[in-house]
Amino acid sequence: MKDRILHFLALENLTPTRFADLIGVQRSGVSHILAGRNKPSFDFIEKMLLAFPHLNAEWLLLGKGEAYKYTTDSSAPPSLFDEQEIDKKDVEFSAEPQQPKSVQAPKADKEVESITVFYADKTFSVYRPE
Repeated sequence: MKDRILHFLALENLTPTRFADLIGVQRSGVSHILAGRNKPSFDFIEKMLLAFPHLNAEWLLLGKGEAYKYTTDSSAPPSLFDEQEIDKKDVEFSAEPQQPKSVQAPKADKEVESITVFYADKTFSVYRPE
């Protein structure tokens, strides 16, 4: 599980210190888990899952499936979308795409596998080319 937690931190671009602060545990506790000295307790896992509702518990605990439980992939079972509420009136479309200044365009010699958009309310959307 230690490796999956490390992988999740990399996916979320979080330092262990910031991660500890976000889930409300002692920084030393995270350090001990990531170093392999301790195994995460139920309380630790519960806090992690509550702080990151998009984290797939089955992946975290058992290594099965994907790290994130919400996808926009059409092959995903409909049950994955039951917990995610989408209000279409909040979705705005523009005729001209806008790109934030901090994002670089993909390199021409590489194929785009997916694009993930993270929102301030800790939800996200994954877009995959057809």
